[in-house]
Amino acid sequence: MNRKDCRRAEAQQRRMGATTDKGFEQYRALLRQAYSKSSDREIGEGWMRGEAAAVSGVDGMFIHPTGEAPPTPRNDDIRLSANYGQQSFKARTAANYLSELINIWPDFLRQSREAGIELPTTSDERHDAREFIFSMIVGNYWQSNPQLATVTAGAIAWLATTSPAGVAIGHSHRGAHYEITDLPFQLHQRKSRNFRLMLTP
Repeated sequence: MNRKDCRRAEAQQRRMGATTDKGFEQYRALLRQAYSKSSDREIGEGWMRGEAAAVSGVDGMFIHPTGEAPPTPRNDDIRLSANYGQQSFKARTAANYLSELINIWPDFLRQSREAGIELPTTSDERHDAREFIFSMIVGNYWQSNPQLATVTAGAIAWLATTSPAGVAIGHSHRGAHYEITDLPFQLHQRKSRNFRLMLTP
C-alpha cells in the first residue's frame, strides 16, 4: 500500500468513525438480532431513517383522514404505540376515526393482493399483522413514510381490538401499547416474539 492509499484508508476510517457511535452500534446489534441476514446497507438505511426523523423532531404521528388537517389533540384521542428494545412507534388518532383506522390493515392487504404485490403473508392474519408492525418499527420505515405510519397504526389498532381485551379500546381505555420481546425458542423455523398488550385509560 503506497502513501496515497494509506491516506485514503485513514480518511475512510475517520468517516466511518463519525457514523459508528454508540447509538449506531446499538441499532446494528438490534437489527442483526431481529434479522440475522441484514446487510450493511439495510442497517445503514434504517439508521439514517431514524436519524432523519430525530433531526426533524418526529416523535410520533397524528393519524387522520387524507385531505383533512390534523385535529387539535384531545384527552379522548386514541393512543397507539409499540416498543422493541430502543425502537418505538407512537401515534394518536381522534376517537371518531378509530373504526376507520382499524379497517386500514385488512384494506391494505386486499389492495396489495389486487395490485399484485406479494407480501410475506401466511394463513395466520394475526401473525402477519405482528410481523408487519415489527418490521416497520425495527427498520424505522414509519418515520420516513406517512402512509406506512398509517398502515402501522392500523395494524396495531386491528391487532389490539380483535384481541379479547381489545373491546375496551375506545370505551373504558384510550391507549393500546405492545411491548415486543424475543422468546428463547423458534416456531416453524422462525424466531418467536411475544407481543404483550397493555391498555391504558
